[in-house]
Amino acid sequence: PDTTAMYMTVFLTPLALVPALFVWQWPTQEQFMWLLLFGALGMASQRSLVRAYHAADATLVLSFDFLKLPLAGIIGFALFSELPDFWVWVGGGVICASAVYITRRESNLGSGTGA
Repeated sequence: PDTTAMYMTVFLTPLALVPALFVWQWPTQEQFMWLLLFGALGMASQRSLVRAYHAADATLVLSFDFLKLPLAGIIGFALFSELPDFWVWVGGGVICASAVYITRRESNLGSGTGA
């Protein structure tokens, strides 16, 4: 699990470097501390997610991963007074409906009743 999380960092950092070279400005000391904090939290989040996939069934883990959208909406409203627009909720509904459909379909296929 840790190797998977490490590969994400190793491969995505150079990919992010390419566009950053065109607009790079050195961060202030405060911004640099925030970047370090967000980097550490992002790596901890990725490690936790990979370990969860390793320890539990993916359908269970993914159902908690879908909480990101409503939580992002709540945090965006609480911190920035920003309301998600109509299409955010449409997209979230499509994602959730697709996940429910796939889960039910896989369950039916697994029990031999067909879809």
